[in-house]
Amino acid sequence: MSTKKPAHPRQNLALVTASASDITPEKRHKLIAEAAYYKAEQRGFNGDAHMQDWLAAEELIDLMLQMASTKGLNKGLNKGSKKAHYYSS
Repeated sequence: MSTKKPAHPRQNLALVTASASDITPEKRHKLIAEAAYYKAEQRGFNGDAHMQDWLAAEELIDLMLQMASTKGLNKGLNKGSKKAHYYSS
């Protein structure tokens, strides 16, 4: 097991939002693992809440992926019409 600290969460956010449609199951798993690590770090690695950390991280990453996919869709719509821009704001 690696003790290397994961990349900063903001770097992960940039990765997720830049390429939500290209996220493989393996990459999604890695993002969740890193987010769970930071949740555990925030609570000082105390207790036995690793499952709660994982589930919360999974929810966060999935929400970020969903938002990034929606944002990408809206960007595509915005190129076509002013009306699409109005509704995507």
